[in-house]
Amino acid sequence: MLEVINRRKWFLIITTLIVTLLAALFMQVTQKPTYRSTVKMIMSNSGSDAEMTMERMNLNISLMNTFKELIKTPTILGAVIRDNPSWGLSISELADRISVSTVEQTPVMSITVRDISESRVIDIMNDVTSTLKRQVAFIYKMDNILILDDPNHQQRMIPEVESHVLRNTVIVGAACFILLMLFVSMKDMTGDVVRNEARLRELELSPLVSIEPCKRGDMLTKKTANTKLAGDKKNVPIST
Repeated sequence: MLEVINRRKWFLIITTLIVTLLAALFMQVTQKPTYRSTVKMIMSNSGSDAEMTMERMNLNISLMNTFKELIKTPTILGAVIRDNPSWGLSISELADRISVSTVEQTPVMSITVRDISESRVIDIMNDVTSTLKRQVAFIYKMDNILILDDPNHQQRMIPEVESHVLRNTVIVGAACFILLMLFVSMKDMTGDVVRNEARLRELELSPLVSIEPCKRGDMLTKKTANTKLAGDKKNVPIST
């Protein structure tokens, strides 16, 4: 197989480059950019207690993990959808645009929203966080969730389409090269051309004619020798 790849290496390289460039151009033109906004929320000390004890800290961490699961439920997202029918999104489609994570051993939660519309990213973030705070106050009788980042004052978001195109282009290029290697290998194995004596022995065949390899330097040396034998005579044919 390595011999086949080495013999057809330029075909493999050039074809892979052409396919990869065409795929990158196609994705760059057709793929829409995705915008991202991230905010962090933290639970402060509630009530009149000024001291943050270890028990209170552990309770806040546990509650924040609960809110992490609550934020993508129909209770929260359903209310957001009802308040924004112009988005045309279902609860599952909105949930796919939201990712939530917590910082280990801290009452801090990160909410990330991705969407193809830069303005809608901020609207989704504002409505989701405000609805979460409202539902937590209603269900748990708590009003101590603070938003550390205001999405309205974030710098202009950078589209993420470039990273997607690069990743997909690498995948297409690798897949194309592998498929081409399999193609040339199968074509060589199933073809009726025998290219070396080892293959003849595998087929239990014997060659009818054997031609020794000849280098260009050998031909030049032979012609020079024939010229010297001819001397100064003119129109002397040189046999090769």
